[in-house]
Amino acid sequence: MPTDSTSSIMQVVDIRQYVDTLSMPMLQPSGVGMEGDPLPYRLTDDSTIILIEVLCMTFFLLAYSQSWRMWSRMMKAFFHSEGPGRITTTPDTLAEQHFQWVGVAGTITTVATLLYFAAHDMHLLPTVDAPSHIYLFTFIGGATLYFCVKVCMYVAVNWIFFESKKNEQWLKLWLFLTTIEGILSYPLLLIYPNIGISPQILVISLLGIVFFIKILTFYKSYIIFFKRSGIILHIILYFCALEMTPLTVCYGLLVYYGNNLTIIF
Repeated sequence: MPTDSTSSIMQVVDIRQYVDTLSMPMLQPSGVGMEGDPLPYRLTDDSTIILIEVLCMTFFLLAYSQSWRMWSRMMKAFFHSEGPGRITTTPDTLAEQHFQWVGVAGTITTVATLLYFAAHDMHLLPTVDAPSHIYLFTFIGGATLYFCVKVCMYVAVNWIFFESKKNEQWLKLWLFLTTIEGILSYPLLLIYPNIGISPQILVISLLGIVFFIKILTFYKSYIIFFKRSGIILHIILYFCALEMTPLTVCYGLLVYYGNNLTIIF
């Protein structure tokens, strides 16, 4: 019978030191288990998407905080055309001019991310094992390229055919409308990953916003450049050529880049 002194002492014995792990491999410790299926990619779990949402909001807030006076003047005078032969340009501060481009950067990132959402969920991306972020940044890069080509073509054509004051007025207005396009599209960037609307509704909503902005741009281009000439064919050719050419160039480059991704991965 154990005494009180021996029962009060508990000795922990590791049974593994008495077991031959070679003869009993099932007791041999191992850090390797059965590999399971990876979780499917979801937009709500992607921290990069959350970062882009915060970044776009920051862009729009910065643009508004520095350019709201200029935006207010533009909105008040948007549907009021100047007298014949007289173009008035209200002087803007340097901060207002610079931060308009910040709003444009927010629009580019917002629209490109929405197009990535639609392409991803409608299975339009190349079927290769490339990281999802490569496609996302490809869309953002393609949208940036499209905007750069477009603004260069507009500035070059307007500089050749129109007066400098009209060009300055139109450029400010175009940057303003581009920023408004991004602000109107931003709620879709918040709603789509979190609420889960269908990609078809996303595309229709985005196309509606883009079409609305294009109509306003077409109207102001006619008022600024072609109202005195009265030839509607000129504005149609001007607008369509400068809208479709950059889009065609960027589409060809994106197709070429997608083919290269298929080869690499």
